[in-house]
Amino acid sequence: MPTAIIFLVAGLRKKSSLPSERHSGCKPAADRAHAGFNESKSPRQNLNRESESLNKEATLKMAYTFRNPELALCATLLCLPSVAFSQSKVAIMNPQKSVMETAEFRAVSVDMVTRYKARQDRLEQMRKELSKLETQRITTAADQVAMLSQVDSKRRQVEQFEKDLKTDLEHERNEVLQRLRVRMIEVVRRIMDEKGLEGVIESTSAVLFKPGLDITGEATAAYDKMYPVK
Repeated sequence: MPTAIIFLVAGLRKKSSLPSERHSGCKPAADRAHAGFNESKSPRQNLNRESESLNKEATLKMAYTFRNPELALCATLLCLPSVAFSQSKVAIMNPQKSVMETAEFRAVSVDMVTRYKARQDRLEQMRKELSKLETQRITTAADQVAMLSQVDSKRRQVEQFEKDLKTDLEHERNEVLQRLRVRMIEVVRRIMDEKGLEGVIESTSAVLFKPGLDITGEATAAYDKMYPVK
């Protein structure tokens, strides 16, 4: 049994104990067995009564164990093969970071900024025009009605233009990320074969791990080597 589990069991025995027979309202097993004994019944009937009493006691203790999360966890760990803790070989990785730090993703990001710059500049210009309309001085009621109509129309134009720009950006970015994720899976699969790993765990799902288990940077470097930017 792993040392960590031994200490866990020892700590739980001090912290959480089964309810005593005195507080649980149950008599000792021997008394219950004697209470169930009836000289007027056959030995087989008396034996059945005693077995039922002992089974009821075991059921109560089992029910208490699974009401206690710590004892239930301890029982689960004890059921796991000890060899799994020493022989399993896994690595830790941040998939999103490994993809977004590839040379290909950086190159695509720069290209997208360049291609969408004209639309982004146009959005900024439209926002300035809207702001100018909203701060315009009005002298007559008729001018005020006309100005409010222009502001409302301009605001809708700005909102629609911004929505379309954001939708196009996210759609293209998601397509790029999806393509890179599929390639990264193949890269990580090769790393697993080379290192003889049994699995790769996402770093956000790991409670604690040694830095040497993290292959995020290694995966990024392997990706750049397998898929160089042209």
